[in-house]
Amino acid sequence: MKNLLEYYYNIFPDKIYENNNTYYFFLDDIKYYFVIFNRNIGELNSLVELTNKLYFKGIKVHTFIQTKDGKFYIEHEKVNYVLLRVNTNENEEIDIYDIIRFNNIGIVNSVLPWNKRWENTVDSFEKEVIELNNDYPLLTSYFNYYVGLAENAISYISNIKYDDKLYLSHKRINFPLTYGSIYNPLTFIFDYKVRDISEYIKEMFFYSKFSEDEIFELIDLNNYSLNDIKLLYGRLLFPTYYFDLFEGVLNHEREEKEIDKIINLSKSYELFLKELYFNLKLKYNIEPIDWIVNNK
Repeated sequence: MKNLLEYYYNIFPDKIYENNNTYYFFLDDIKYYFVIFNRNIGELNSLVELTNKLYFKGIKVHTFIQTKDGKFYIEHEKVNYVLLRVNTNENEEIDIYDIIRFNNIGIVNSVLPWNKRWENTVDSFEKEVIELNNDYPLLTSYFNYYVGLAENAISYISNIKYDDKLYLSHKRINFPLTYGSIYNPLTFIFDYKVRDISEYIKEMFFYSKFSEDEIFELIDLNNYSLNDIKLLYGRLLFPTYYFDLFEGVLNHEREEKEIDKIINLSKSYELFLKELYFNLKLKYNIEPIDWIVNNK
């Protein structure tokens, strides 16, 4: 990696560190990441433009560094890499309210029909399960349950009238919440305003300390529209946590045994969805999912 940095960037770090296929180094006490860009390369110019705008507004997101030829990426052995400069204390912890404020920084006009996207996701995983045979028996033994949850979510949001405003969001929310995680442009996407909060709730439930009261208060303070609430509830039904694990296992990035923790909490999560429904029903005219509200 040193040779690539020297050749393409005229940068000469003393030492390069590696962690989970991510390379980083320091120059003049500033941290840099040299990482694979695994998104469509056509998205890169938009990300560069977005991060520059945010940075000049005083929002210290990671920014892309140009090569000596004025490009924002290099290709090495058919893999694209980008160089990112870290502009804040990435280890400083934040909370969900910081993320919600971040969501409102950038807004674009577009529509994302999430039910169609989720249908494609489920179809893709169903094909993979057929091809797996019995390679991952623990993971696949619960597949039908989580496909059922996904189909409930798809049906639940099928009649939503989608807003034409998308908010700056993140592909996933991970704990602990830090500036390093929310200011990394490689995680940026535009989506409906409830995306980050719904992923935060699922991540908190399965991987961190969970408080129903905090969640209810958080939702109430945001003054969401009826469609927002329906989409939020639908996103909480959709088991991204399972599909992410499934994909991670197939890519040899995670262990199959991690499913135990999710399964052990599945009944509790169903009961949380029931309590959440009745809490939301006090303010919003949302439809029930019978097997959830009748769950005991």
